[in-house]
Amino acid sequence: MGEYKDQLQEGTILNNKYKVISCLSRSEKKFYYLANDLEQGKTVTVAELFLTMQFKRVLGSNRIYVTNNDIYIKELECFVEKAQIVKKYGLETVQVYSWYSIDYFYENGTAYRVMEDIRDNVPLDSFCKNTPKVNVITALNYISAISDGLRVIHNKGLVHGDLDPWRVYIRDDGIRIIPKTICPINDLKSGIIPAYIRPGYCSVERYGRKNMGPWTDIYSMAAILYKMITGKTLRDPVSRLLENYEERMLIEQWGIVLELPEQTINAIMKALSVDWEKRYKTVDDFLNDLV
Repeated sequence: MGEYKDQLQEGTILNNKYKVISCLSRSEKKFYYLANDLEQGKTVTVAELFLTMQFKRVLGSNRIYVTNNDIYIKELECFVEKAQIVKKYGLETVQVYSWYSIDYFYENGTAYRVMEDIRDNVPLDSFCKNTPKVNVITALNYISAISDGLRVIHNKGLVHGDLDPWRVYIRDDGIRIIPKTICPINDLKSGIIPAYIRPGYCSVERYGRKNMGPWTDIYSMAAILYKMITGKTLRDPVSRLLENYEERMLIEQWGIVLELPEQTINAIMKALSVDWEKRYKTVDDFLNDLV
């Protein structure tokens, strides 16, 4: 927590129900506040769209003014679209997704997104950095929890498309997957799957957003498992086309140390196939072979 230029002050009331306690952090596009939900009697996190280069706070006011209207409109639409994902795709009752957005509203010339209290969330990426080689039972339990979320997405005809350790959070009450990029499988081009590629976790079809499906997320999930078990990030699929054997050797080496059965090793490598047609088509098929 700290003091930032242009942040909302302690005690500010938003949408007649959220009272700002403090500013948690800021990025180039957002402020994050800890706030009291006055109706529910609990603490929440409120994200405020605030573009550092285009927004200024009006002196003595909570309102903002914009220096570039075109960028403002584009960013506002994207911010709100992401806030609507949970409700748009009927994921309100799925615990792993409720963290991302439980409310949103417009105020002060910008938009706000309300989330669960994020202070106790531990990104899986941070967990992996602090635990270079994760206990195999723990790793498989996390994969099982991630699968529970992906199963719901896939059963609704959707694909996550951007799953990686930065999109998975560990909490005392379970795993949270951030559904930041969920999109209908039959409408990927007009969806919000970002152009940015996270090295080591994206399959080859993800690069061109073609032939994507549940198998795309299964690849990413297997890459996360690979990272947890070996402590190393999978190479990009283009490189793997030439030297796929190295990944198998590494899995086998750790398989011996961790006493992984051959069936588990084969399941991981099948899920990590560069060719999407050779991968598992459902998370259940992957899990059944994995354990």
